[in-house]
Amino acid sequence: MLDLPAPPLVDPARGILLRPWRPAEALVLATAWAVPDIAGQATVPGSGAVADAERWIAGAPARREAGLSLDLVVGPLAGDEVWGEVGLSRLTLTSEGAVREEVEIGWWVLPGHRRRGVATAGAGLLARWAVAELDGSRLVARIVRGDVASEGVATRIGLRRLAPLDEARDLWAGPV
Repeated sequence: MLDLPAPPLVDPARGILLRPWRPAEALVLATAWAVPDIAGQATVPGSGAVADAERWIAGAPARREAGLSLDLVVGPLAGDEVWGEVGLSRLTLTSEGAVREEVEIGWWVLPGHRRRGVATAGAGLLARWAVAELDGSRLVARIVRGDVASEGVATRIGLRRLAPLDEARDLWAGPV
């Protein structure tokens, strides 16, 4: 099970709150899934239409209960705006005959909110919480090689590049 952080995670200095998605935000989520760099790294269900976003948001409690994922909106301390998303998911990696269970962190930020520290603040809050609260699994990120912005976020939250994961992505990991 991946419980919601209680109390909710906040960064008062940056004015950021992490919270669950709300059903009324399906259009925002579908719009984000249509942004090419978000769509290229996120797992977008179906065609990414609003109806797919509605089903995905409605399915969040079941995914948390099954221990599959925890997806949180990055937004302001006050108000309903969505700036981006951070999330955790279970990941099984196989390397040299060994199988490891990892906790993967991921993030994205809507174009109008980039270059303001939103991803670093949101991912940092979730990463620190995950390391403190989860079962000791290593925290990892799969980052497209050459994605300078995501590599910078990973570095700032305490991850380091370990090795190529495949032809396009690198594995980053760390204690945070």
